[in-house]
Amino acid sequence: MSEKIIEKVGITLQVPCIGYERTINLMIEKKIRFAIFVIQGLLKEDPEIGEEKAVYPTDIDYEGLGKIKNLESQDTIVNIYLSSTLENTKNAVLREIKDLRKVDESIKIIMVGHSMGADNIVELTKENRDIIFNFIILLDIKDATSYGILSIDDDNINENVENVINYYQEGEKTGIGGEKIEIINPQKTKGVNILSPGSNHRSIDNDLKYFIIEDIINFKKGKDAVMIAKNRKLPIFRPSDSDSEDVLNFKPRWENLSTPITIEEISNPSNK
Repeated sequence: MSEKIIEKVGITLQVPCIGYERTINLMIEKKIRFAIFVIQGLLKEDPEIGEEKAVYPTDIDYEGLGKIKNLESQDTIVNIYLSSTLENTKNAVLREIKDLRKVDESIKIIMVGHSMGADNIVELTKENRDIIFNFIILLDIKDATSYGILSIDDDNINENVENVINYYQEGEKTGIGGEKIEIINPQKTKGVNILSPGSNHRSIDNDLKYFIIEDIINFKKGKDAVMIAKNRKLPIFRPSDSDSEDVLNFKPRWENLSTPITIEEISNPSNK
């Protein structure tokens, strides 16, 4: 795909992927304070270069992390990406973060990822220690190496991450996920590992979607989102209620578009 040049506010932005012009224009037209990047779990295969951003409505998991899209507002943009076992998703997200920070260095970067998407996020933060990631939420990190006990998960969080919540599960009999993070420098990074009771690797994103929305809202309001999440009592989830397909089959779970969440749902996630 050929690159398109956009000249705004005295800088030149390279725009190599679908939907990118809209993001930069939003940044310039409105006073964006928060940029949320969601990287979903792996689909059937890696996205092609230039096609890493999830396309409405077929690529977005509206039963899971796609709900976060509803947080887009006057001061917040939300971009949803497809995870990849290769480098292209990380490169696409990194390029967008850098360009957004060229426009406004103070913009807060929030990242949410499930499975391979969580792994992409951890690797991105480790490979770019000159970039500050203000808040990341990880859901059951899963590396691309292999399955089961041979899987090598990324679990070290460096000091360029200011706040991190790692949700993990212990219900996957295949041995996938269940990884806890390790904070390299607790003086620089506030983080916590939180068990999602009853969840498995397939269901954890659907089980926790409303609590993740609550985490993001708390962070945006300037609250201690990490401590609030740590002290929250989660219900015991039933994976059979989550409409999640078997992760080993790589079946898209969002073939049918569901009704987006309402303001009431966002305001009362703990009741869901």
